[in-house]
Amino acid sequence: MLEGFNEMDALTDRGFLPGMSKEEREQVARSETLAIRLSNIANMVLFAAKVYASVRSGSLAIIASTLDSLLDLLSGFILWFTAFSMQTPNPYRYPIGKKRMQPLVSFVSTCTFYNSFSRELFS
Repeated sequence: MLEGFNEMDALTDRGFLPGMSKEEREQVARSETLAIRLSNIANMVLFAAKVYASVRSGSLAIIASTLDSLLDLLSGFILWFTAFSMQTPNPYRYPIGKKRMQPLVSFVSTCTFYNSFSRELFS
């Protein structure tokens, strides 16, 4: 567990906890990459199965679930694109860096999900 805000700030700034060795950081990075890829593959397979089920059944509940899976895929793509663009710095266009993009993307994704949820709820 984290002991306080100082450790959380270090984790946020560096991407790892102080005291972790280089090998531990690389192992954590590999594990995170594998988990992200497996999650994206599972979301794609689930989305394809739900599209098939939606077309075959015509059920509104399955169509709503398909829309939810599409939003999961969209959020994964947005977060991947954000992480990718944060890794390619451009000091002339973004002099203070792109590290503040992730909270903004999270906020925009949340607004998108809320909008789609409220449309499903009120229809």
